[in-house]
Amino acid sequence: MYTHEGAKLIFLANPRTASTSVAKALMEIGFERKGTHHSGGHRDGFLRFATTRNHWDAALSWVLAHNFPMSIDSLERAMNNEYISENEMWSFHDPEVVIYYESIEDELGCILSTVGLPTVKLPWENVSANRKGRHYREFYTDETRDYIYNRFREEIERLGYEFW
Repeated sequence: MYTHEGAKLIFLANPRTASTSVAKALMEIGFERKGTHHSGGHRDGFLRFATTRNHWDAALSWVLAHNFPMSIDSLERAMNNEYISENEMWSFHDPEVVIYYESIEDELGCILSTVGLPTVKLPWENVSANRKGRHYREFYTDETRDYIYNRFREEIERLGYEFW
């Protein structure tokens, strides 16, 4: 969790959603880390915001970061080890604003400018080099695509994501 006392903002870092890049940029404009990177909390009068990402893209990011092949086995390892779903994360953090990875700089800029903070340019952090510019769809089979959809159906539908 990252806070800005003066602006009364809390950023809740969500895994595989550019949270490291966002946190690094926010710390340059006065945010402070409180607790662990992915911890969170509630403070009266503070606006809580978090990032989200297409679940197929986020799961691929985890698989590639660990140099695993894209398979059901790799996805199950991700889901049972480090990967935290937004439902699990948000059930105890409850963000008021959700920023979409696909338009992250614009949406983050709106939040920051609303409270009088400067907008930021996000650094590239934790980029999967072995992706080689390929779209996430190229890594999925019908079986692995359906696995992610079934695992995260509620979140995918609530957030309006599709396998596009």
